[in-house]
Amino acid sequence: MIYHVRGFPAALMRLVQALGLAHAVYAAGQVGLLEISGMRSGLEWLQGRPDVQPEPEAQGPRLDSSGNLKATGPFRWSRHPLNFSPLLVFWFNPLMTVKFLVFNLVSTVYLILGSLHEESRLRAAYGQPYTRYQHSRVPFYLPAPAETRQGEMHE
Repeated sequence: MIYHVRGFPAALMRLVQALGLAHAVYAAGQVGLLEISGMRSGLEWLQGRPDVQPEPEAQGPRLDSSGNLKATGPFRWSRHPLNFSPLLVFWFNPLMTVKFLVFNLVSTVYLILGSLHEESRLRAAYGQPYTRYQHSRVPFYLPAPAETRQGEMHE
């Protein structure tokens, strides 16, 4: 065991974990819960539709009816909130063992590398709207404080 936090500090750590889960659900809602889970395709298949749509190749913010990226909610704070949220759950666990530390380190590297890969998939899926989003003030991975986000894109 590396550490075991108890009492009020442990409760605060659990609160951060809960916020991480809520952040993930909020971000998944921005992408579309039915799409990100594959349930839309499953429902189409169950309905007997011959043209079942696959889940999205890239899972980022949606495009609006005019083709602009709707970077709202968690996507205004980080371009990869779905890959950032698990870090709050992993790293704010009140009990840290050597095995869990190794898991956290490997998972963190995996999520960051996955986000780098996702950038190319999102550019391919969305084209110019995503390129503009990349060049906005929305940071790649770690959420930015409010004062650094002023003037970010408003698409």
